[in-house]
Amino acid sequence: MVSKLKGISANFVVSFPAAFTFFTVYDGSKIALSNANIHPAYINLCSAAFGEIAQNIVRNPLEVCKQQMQIGLHKDIWETLRAVYRVKGFYAGYFSTVLRDVPFGAIQFPIYEFLKTTSRKLYHKKDDTKDSLPFWITSINGCIAASIAALVTTPLDVIKTRLMTQKSGYYKNVFDCASKIIREEGAKNLFKAWHIRVFCISSGGILFFTAVSYTHLTLPTIYSV
Repeated sequence: MVSKLKGISANFVVSFPAAFTFFTVYDGSKIALSNANIHPAYINLCSAAFGEIAQNIVRNPLEVCKQQMQIGLHKDIWETLRAVYRVKGFYAGYFSTVLRDVPFGAIQFPIYEFLKTTSRKLYHKKDDTKDSLPFWITSINGCIAASIAALVTTPLDVIKTRLMTQKSGYYKNVFDCASKIIREEGAKNLFKAWHIRVFCISSGGILFFTAVSYTHLTLPTIYSV
């Protein structure tokens, strides 16, 4: 049982500052860009991209540690931190992580915002409404958006994981990793375990977007959601 929970402490440590950084940048970007003459879809896309880049500066060091712990290289987070600092560096795989997360956010959030706007119109039977939606609708919207983004970005996740967990330096960079996987294992292996990724992230999308929606409704904000 304990082995199945490896990396959970690193996951908890990673989640809170990363989420805080993402939404600070994401919501701040939406406010800043809303003053420009930009289509809402591009505002959501750009804001998500900025948020992902910023949060990975915070998350990448502990993401590296989490990956190392989950494959059993070290017994606890402190030993992992020391080993990563000496050998790989805390920003190993940073570019591949950004390459995965920026498209993920740029796909997920515009889709979610589109579904949210459409759901508001259909549910309240009027245009341009800012009225809130029932949580079950928000959950479905979040699940759909997360599922699509997870499936499309699975190859990038596979590459990121290979780069972060390799020991010998066999993969030199993102492009070298992708070409070797395709050449040696076949292109289908870029989608390895896609169903597990989609299931996990869509489940997380349900909780994530429902929690975000509830937070926006219950906490005072300086902008309208």
